[in-house]
Amino acid sequence: MRRRGFSLIEVMIAVAIAALVVGLSLVNLRRPREGAESRSVAEAVAEELRLARLSAVARHIPVAVGFPSGGGASAVTAGLYVLEGDEKPRLTRSIRFDGDFPGAVIVQAFWSLQTGQMHDPGLGNSTADVLGGSSSDDLAVAAWAPAAYARDTLFVFTPSGAIRTNGAVHFDGSYHVLVSEGIELTAGAPPGGGTLAYAQPTRVCQPYTVNLSLSGQISVSSGVTAGAIPEATSRIATAPGPQPPPLAPGSNAGPAIAGVDVGPKNSDVLPGGVNVLVASDGHVTLRTRATDPDGDALFCQWQAAGDRGTFSSPTQDRMEWDPALGCWVSLWEWRPEATMAIDEEVELTCQVRDRSLTALAAVSSSAINVRIGQGGRVVYTSYNADYYADIAMVHLDGSGERLLTNTPEEDESSPSFSPDGQRIAYGVYDSTTDSMEMWVMSYDGTGAHALTSTPNVDEYPPFVWSPDGTHVACEGDDLTTGLSGIYVMAADGGSVVRLDLIDPVTGLPPVAPDGYPAYLYTPTWSRDGTALVCVSENGIYWLKADGTSSPVQLIAPPNANVYYDGATWSPTSNTLAYVESTLTDDEILLIDVDPATGAGTNQRHLFTPARTGTGEYYPSFNPTGTMLSYEDDVGVNVVPLTGAPITPLITSATAFSLGPAWTPQNNIVFLSDLGGKPDGGLDIYHANPSATFLKRLTSNKGDNEMTLQPAAVR
Repeated sequence: MRRRGFSLIEVMIAVAIAALVVGLSLVNLRRPREGAESRSVAEAVAEELRLARLSAVARHIPVAVGFPSGGGASAVTAGLYVLEGDEKPRLTRSIRFDGDFPGAVIVQAFWSLQTGQMHDPGLGNSTADVLGGSSSDDLAVAAWAPAAYARDTLFVFTPSGAIRTNGAVHFDGSYHVLVSEGIELTAGAPPGGGTLAYAQPTRVCQPYTVNLSLSGQISVSSGVTAGAIPEATSRIATAPGPQPPPLAPGSNAGPAIAGVDVGPKNSDVLPGGVNVLVASDGHVTLRTRATDPDGDALFCQWQAAGDRGTFSSPTQDRMEWDPALGCWVSLWEWRPEATMAIDEEVELTCQVRDRSLTALAAVSSSAINVRIGQGGRVVYTSYNADYYADIAMVHLDGSGERLLTNTPEEDESSPSFSPDGQRIAYGVYDSTTDSMEMWVMSYDGTGAHALTSTPNVDEYPPFVWSPDGTHVACEGDDLTTGLSGIYVMAADGGSVVRLDLIDPVTGLPPVAPDGYPAYLYTPTWSRDGTALVCVSENGIYWLKADGTSSPVQLIAPPNANVYYDGATWSPTSNTLAYVESTLTDDEILLIDVDPATGAGTNQRHLFTPARTGTGEYYPSFNPTGTMLSYEDDVGVNVVPLTGAPITPLITSATAFSLGPAWTPQNNIVFLSDLGGKPDGGLDIYHANPSATFLKRLTSNKGDNEMTLQPAAVR
């Protein structure tokens, strides 16, 4: 969250008013007044301290008032200076009082206290004191101060208005600066040690004390606060001591942008000239890092070409100093307009300015090119010229097409995303054991490892993740016994549960109406992750995922000529869609299933009357569970659960399309040979349900295959 700082105008007004007050004070104080020089200087010192505190709070940077000591050689001076800035604080003011008030000196001293008082070398006396205020939380005073001023007494005001020092003594809850018309001193070290120049006064004249409370409040009191020091009746001749450093007249050096960190991160290859891809309803984060050789505070401003989209800050924003990075940092967000189209690009330009604000030499610029696209990805099997398979990925806008595996003479196939899109389960053919194993890798292709190592079992796709991503289910063929079943295993490679229709007494599966043994295939998870529905030669079965109950036959085939396929559970309800195939037709049916018992109700056809002779396959629910996409004999279609109207996405007499799956943005991806590749090679296409948008996503020369389930897209 960005802290709301004071605007530049507010800062300038505040500092100008405070400076005017100081100026008027000095004009009045210059009037000759007998015996009042020490009071005049004390009031002027107090005003400078107040001005520094006001500037620190208003501008949100540390500001220090320092008293020169000649490198720690003298506790007496006739002037002061001001340092300001988060990094490499600059000398911004240098004031000498001995011209107007030649008799007054400023003293950093300690003195004997009245009865009951004592020195307290606590807060503020350590060189490891930490500056307050969020922009300086980790900055030690000793490290912050330039080496030339390290042994001078520094009172540093933080952006919160509190005060820190590099070792000044305090008591009575305040620091103290003594001003006197001359002084006599005894050299000595302050209580608690330290390296600052201190001495103990033995005689003063017309003394005044500037008191700085630990919270930053400044006041002036007559005499030596809480001390009993003998006073002379006339001025004490005292050399004015070291003078404050002069202001350097050098030119101002401009800032430099150290880098711009852009999100969201795109692990895939981006199109040339594009720095970041963002979904039309997403946002871009822009963290600007900058440095300034003068240590000036920096200001950041982002703009979009044509004023497209909106930024989190409409105006110039003051950057924050980050001690860990050692640079100035500003965090912005940019959101595209709702009307911006996929593939549209916009340039975002950043300017960083220092205190001069408008001088050309004090400006550094950087630009980021953003492309509007779909934030999701499709993972699929890509076949090379020798027809070996690799796992590949492409963005939903067609960018970032790449191989996640690249093994020219090995097969990896049938990838499925985990629900959070961070992992991919896929099959690897092991030529040494002549069996298929299941592997898992990160979405970017890293961390690939075998989830199974079972030479006697073939693990077959689809590899389907449980809704919470903790388990994966697949079909397994036991090469030793010849029996098949469903294997449910922990996604971390832990426990494995086998689900099947094998009779525990006979050791054989039931016989289907067509006379063949019935095995379980193509599992699909219930929404709560407790049950699976699988198809078989003997109908459709419901099973507890943990294997604690016997399979329930949800749908039984009426005769030997009826088969079932493509069962898939709705993501938002307990409705199951599946395909019923006969000798003459393939129809999509719906049924409501109790996920706790496997009881089925309200079995019905999707289309009434039935679309005889057309053949409908591979139903897939959209993310809201209100529509189905499916493949038929001539293309890919979309239809509400009411069965009408049907929207054809692809209808071609010369091309075929198959395998539709829905994207998180409620669009559809499917396979088609519309690209006219040799040997009928397939590409992946992206469309919307209204058939007004169609984009080819893959451009490789080989054939592509997408797992026939929604887990191909995230």
